[in-house]
Amino acid sequence: MNPHDLRESNPSVILLILDKNASEFGVNEMARRCDLTGTTVQYGNNVSHANNKTRRRWLPNLQKKRVWVAEEGKFVTVKITASALKTLDKIGYTAMKKRFDSK
Repeated sequence: MNPHDLRESNPSVILLILDKNASEFGVNEMARRCDLTGTTVQYGNNVSHANNKTRRRWLPNLQKKRVWVAEEGKFVTVKITASALKTLDKIGYTAMKKRFDSK
């Protein structure tokens, strides 16, 4: 089924097709997750002075960074949290990868 054939008849059908076949059309949903530590979004409540609770999210401080891996002799692009980046600077990529792969 070609999505362009359905454009004139029903535009909402196009959106449904794009959602189901997102990878075919080059649309990727990226996870908010650290590549090395696995840190992800945390959920909780905002609590007002009147004790009203509304749901909220705490997003990790993710940064996209190119890291030189001396053992492989190449750059590796990682999506990593800022705190994990400090640890990576201290102990190195391979040691950090080994530490968190065992968990």
